[in-house]
Amino acid sequence: MARFVYLISPKRIDNKFYIELSKVLKSKKVKYFQLRLKGQKDKHVLNILKKVKKITKKYRVKLILNDNPYLALKSNVDGCHIGQLDTNVSIARKILKKKNSWCYLP
Repeated sequence: MARFVYLISPKRIDNKFYIELSKVLKSKKVKYFQLRLKGQKDKHVLNILKKVKKITKKYRVKLILNDNPYLALKSNVDGCHIGQLDTNVSIARKILKKKNSWCYLP
């Protein structure tokens, strides 16, 4: 059975984060990276996404955005994580069309 790591970002991103993310993804042990910035403005998240997307693409890691299918579609990430208190999964799938959406259900 293949093993992989699903890495989730910290709540706040500083400039050192990008260097550290590159180091971790370079290990080739991470298959998915979820950008989880709750309560941040879309413009701020998009700016971070641009930088993170370059890194995840370089190391062939799937980039998943947390909670926001509209922003996931706009930024062309690999998928969107939908939690139980977020957008309805069927609505998220309609928004994302052929993109993936994940749903966390406890």
